[in-house]
Formats: sequence, C-alpha cells, structure tokens
Amino acid sequence: MEIETERKMVAAAAAGDREAMAVLVGEYRGLLEKAAHMGKVRTVAEDALGVATAEFIRAVRGYDAGRGVNFAAYAKSMVYAAVHQFFRQELRHWQHEFSPFERGEEDLPAWEMVADSRDDMGAWEQSEDLEQAFSCLTERERSVIELTFLQGFSQKRAAELLCVRIQTVNGARRRALRKLREYFLSEGNLYGRCLA
Repeated sequence: MEIETERKMVAAAAAGDREAMAVLVGEYRGLLEKAAHMGKVRTVAEDALGVATAEFIRAVRGYDAGRGVNFAAYAKSMVYAAVHQFFRQELRHWQHEFSPFERGEEDLPAWEMVADSRDDMGAWEQSEDLEQAFSCLTERERSVIELTFLQGFSQKRAAELLCVRIQTVNGARRRALRKLREYFLSEGNLYGRCLA
C-alpha cells in the first residue's frame, strides 16, 4: 500500500470507518502476529495477538500525520511496546502464581517420589542411594530432571517454566543423565561419590 493511500485509510479508520479499519488490520496482520509470538510463549500468544490488535487500533486512532512520522513505524513501536509490557505482566503473574521449585508440606523431593526401598525392576537399592545420586546434580539439573522425567513435561515446556532457552534445558538434561549414569555404573555406588 502506498504511503498516501495508507494515510487516507488511517484517517478514515480514525474517523470511524470500519471497512478502512478492517483493511488496515488485514494489511498489518503479519506485524501483529510477529509481535504476538516474539515472547516465544505459545500459552499466551493468542492473548498477545489480542493485545497487539487492540494497540494497533489505538495507534490508528491516535496517529497524527502532521508530525511527519511514518505510520508503519509509529504503529510498530506502539504494538511492540504494548506486547512487551503484556509479556512482562504475564511473567510477573506467573511467578507469583506458580513456581516449579515451591514445595508444600505434603510434597516430597524427587528421590522420595521415585523409590521406596525397591521398585519393580530392582534398580534402586535404597532411597538413600537415589538421594545421593541426585545430590551430585546442580539445582538446574535437578529441576530439569524433575520437570522432564518425573512430571512428564517436554523440554520446551520445561524451558518455559524455568525461563531459560531450550538449549539450556537440553544441555542440563544431558549433563544430569551423564552424571546419574556414571554414579549408578560406578562400583559401590551406595556410598560412592558422583563422578564429575
């Protein structure tokens, strides 16, 4: 769309022309969807698209061509700022609502949930052995193992919950599995120490 045509459409939409507003929203749909997915959080992407669309409509209504600013640049800055603020609010809300590290009185550590004294395959000799194996892991490695194996989350979802990149989760998971494998394959692992 040419700049002059776009300015006329923006003026018409700001004056209340619904058709002009629909055309503009259609023209800028790609920008709105890109902004909604910039946080890489699928669970709120639909809400973010709504925020982006509402802010775009606000940008159309508040645009002043007399300032010499290109409408596309003005709209983009408004939309991205609103979506960024939305993601920050969602993150704060999520942090207050849920933390994968919080444990109530009835919740047990991972090693106590997995083994009593022996499971069906006889892999665990004692729960202390599993506890010792888990103590060799860093806090992040323990969290990744708990989320991906014990709670059944995908690596992608675990990355979202831990607020890290999926590559970080993948690396922590590989290191943790290597440490656990080395621990359980070592001789006398009941009292042994984890190999780094």
